Amino acid sequence: MIKLEWDYPLLILAVLIFLWLYTSREDENIFFKHIVRKISVYLDSASFMIYSKDSKGVGPKYNKDPDLIASTTTSNKRKRLVFIRHGESDWNNVFNKGFNLSMFARLANAIRQEFFLLPSADSVFIDSPLNFEGIEQAIELRKYLQSGDQTVSKEDSNTKLLIQMLSGKDTTTLSSIIVSSTLRRAIATTTLSLWNRISQTGEKIHILSSLQEMSRNVDTYALSTANSCPDLPFARVAPHCDNFSTEVFNCSDNFGNKTRTFYGIKRLQAFNEWVFKRNEDVIIVGGHSLWFKNYFLTYLPHKVDHDAKKKKIVNSGVVAFDVYSFEANDGTISYRIDPSSLVTVYGGFTSK
Repeated sequence: MIKLEWDYPLLILAVLIFLWLYTSREDENIFFKHIVRKISVYLDSASFMIYSKDSKGVGPKYNKDPDLIASTTTSNKRKRLVFIRHGESDWNNVFNKGFNLSMFARLANAIRQEFFLLPSADSVFIDSPLNFEGIEQAIELRKYLQSGDQTVSKEDSNTKLLIQMLSGKDTTTLSSIIVSSTLRRAIATTTLSLWNRISQTGEKIHILSSLQEMSRNVDTYALSTANSCPDLPFARVAPHCDNFSTEVFNCSDNFGNKTRTFYGIKRLQAFNEWVFKRNEDVIIVGGHSLWFKNYFLTYLPHKVDHDAKKKKIVNSGVVAFDVYSFEANDGTISYRIDPSSLVTVYGGFTSK
């Protein structure tokens, strides 16, 4: 048997430091508290990456064909969903631009930045924020929404109405609500792209735990705690949003970080349940490529061959569609996307 030998003085010191930090006032020892919390988040995210099966239960392999469900039950509810994918993040900039020598330079620079961010509530890797290119992508979407309805043909009246709704020009024809993932890049993209509407209506962006991205990667692990909004960083977002205030975020449905028991299909189902409890006609969703793709894989009919199942929505791209709920005789609720309702409002899907 291996005998473990403890360095008791170091162990006692560690306990004393923990008690010192734990018993101090909230506004005391901020520097050290941030370091301890950041290390804790690193460990949690690493554990999640190793042990989780975050996309468990999604897709046609694990779910009945929505067409079969639709043929045996009656739909009594319909909602219009508008998916807005986040812009480019710091993580994307490091890892998603090809495996080459420049990637190692980007990685080294990101690690250097991460070291200096250790005593802060910010991170390059964990809950990776929008980078400056991503901010520009979100602002370009905002500009398009302000003028895009003028470029849409009269025959495409539904898309025209969606653009007017997103820009804030018409928020009365269809009632709608804005929601976002708990992750910073989704919140920031939603805020930046829809700010003209938000500043006009004074409405809130509702932060939903069920929308957190599906992946083991640490960039999909949230920095925010329950009922709170993370620093986006606000210093990157505020200059592009007149009269910006953190009061714009409603965090009552942010229940904290995803867990290994609240995996893929459970988050999709939780989101659908939330959607169909709402009175609004349209749900505007700020979110992520894999979450969106898994939603399409799960709720589009199995026979449908569509880019939404195979490709990602482009950065700051916008796609809209109708989803229906069906209730079986035993009370089971199922969902089906109407493939004929799928439209690209802006950007579309990636080429691969």
